[in-house]
Amino acid sequence: MDVEMGARIERDHALIYVRVSRLDDDERQRKISPEMQRDMSLGLQHVQTLKTEVFEDLDISGKSTTNRPQYQALLQRLAGGDVRYVVAYDLSRITRSVADQSDFFDALTANGALFLEASTGRVIDPKDEDEELSANVLGSVNQHARKKTARRVRDSLAAKVARGDLVGPVPAGYVRRKTILDSGKVARVWIEPDPDTAPTVKHIFREYSTGAYSLKTLAASLNQEGLRPPRSPNLRNNRPAATRFTADVLKDIVANPRYVGQIPRRDGTTHQANYEPLIDQETWAACQRVRLGHRRVRASKRRRSSYLLSGVLRCSKCGSSMSGQTWKPDRSHPQPRYCYTCYLRRTGGSPDCDQPYVTQELLETDLLSILRVVALPQGLAEEVDKAIAATLTEDPAQSRQSTLAAIDGRLSRLAELYELNDMNREEYLARREELQNKRKTIETSRPQPVFARQRTMLTTLVDDWDYLAPEERKALVTEIFEEITASEHGIEDFLPTEPWKRYMRTVVPTDADRVPTERKTGLEPATPTLARSCSTN
Repeated sequence: MDVEMGARIERDHALIYVRVSRLDDDERQRKISPEMQRDMSLGLQHVQTLKTEVFEDLDISGKSTTNRPQYQALLQRLAGGDVRYVVAYDLSRITRSVADQSDFFDALTANGALFLEASTGRVIDPKDEDEELSANVLGSVNQHARKKTARRVRDSLAAKVARGDLVGPVPAGYVRRKTILDSGKVARVWIEPDPDTAPTVKHIFREYSTGAYSLKTLAASLNQEGLRPPRSPNLRNNRPAATRFTADVLKDIVANPRYVGQIPRRDGTTHQANYEPLIDQETWAACQRVRLGHRRVRASKRRRSSYLLSGVLRCSKCGSSMSGQTWKPDRSHPQPRYCYTCYLRRTGGSPDCDQPYVTQELLETDLLSILRVVALPQGLAEEVDKAIAATLTEDPAQSRQSTLAAIDGRLSRLAELYELNDMNREEYLARREELQNKRKTIETSRPQPVFARQRTMLTTLVDDWDYLAPEERKALVTEIFEEITASEHGIEDFLPTEPWKRYMRTVVPTDADRVPTERKTGLEPATPTLARSCSTN
């Protein structure tokens, strides 16, 4: 009966999909507009007698389909079974990825629908191997065009940044001006302070640099003054302008180096801007000191509630992820409880898993103990370096530069701690001298292999553990560990990330990639593996 009802379903719908990558007025004149795509699709003879539904993704790239909400809604609607055509201006509107195009054709085939190209009127049946072949060739061309265009855009933007030009959205407080010739060609583009919003930005930096405000209290003060968040007239993100200041709005402003005339790139370098800075160097430096001080205070207050193992911790019984969970004080427990719990047990997804919660203190103490063990004493580690240096292929000069960068990072953190009065002068001078001597020794010695660089990183993590912010600890832990398996008794074993497997196999006895912990192996710094490595030297 159900089969007969399904066979009688009339395919009387056409789903029209519209997508444009950018909505800037200048780009709109050179690209197919959403209005044109929609009108051409609705004007096709094939859809005149069908019911139509329109799905639009505006200002979204064709690189991937996962971040397009209306495209995902179209796929869900396609599963209804009454769709005859999916219509778009051309295949590039659907996607510029060969893999995503294959998934799209699979969805059409599964639901008995066809693709209708509005620009040519061509109908593509994914079940026809010849039509599928021509569509796949076109999909490859679209993907190649996307990648080539992306490379050219990246190179062009990098060259502009190197010249000091500001690319992308203009920060609040600035405005982009243009000189346009009679022919309509843009002769010159430049950035200058916006007379309407620049005073507000300067006021924000000036007040925050005093150190009298947090971002939250400064936002409240600005709202009481009746000020509105500044917004560049060139910014178009399809969202209404904010009407009140919040801590997030202010964070985006006071952390933006473009206001001091520095343009950052994704590779971490910065370039001097060729426009007028709104903020001088002294005010910028004062604001960054205030931000750093507030971040350290928050870290010290919330250190025990920051779960640095979330994302890498796994349940030893069912293999599910374990994440942090905080219980507030109650009659039986006067203090908050910070624990890691199995996700499947907590949500009821695995009725067979009876893993109890594990305290944060137990697991993170275990982790620090493991790091101390694998960091190795200085003398023994040097012997291991000599034993395995011949097997390493990484450039020694690059390894030494990475080690020096790690020491420079420690010196920088040390200076920050002293500046914030978290360390007295005597301790600061002693630790600085120790690190400077170590740096000088490395500079004048032969380059270290990758093994020594990793040991230096571990030593940094262990020595500076109490001074690192939670996010810094988490970044280092996730760089070293891909997975950590835990039970109610603590950490059971761990899986290093690929770059760390050679190091862990050398310092810890192991039968495969997974490494048993000290609890399981009785690991001491001098292990049989180390003894064998040293004896082969």
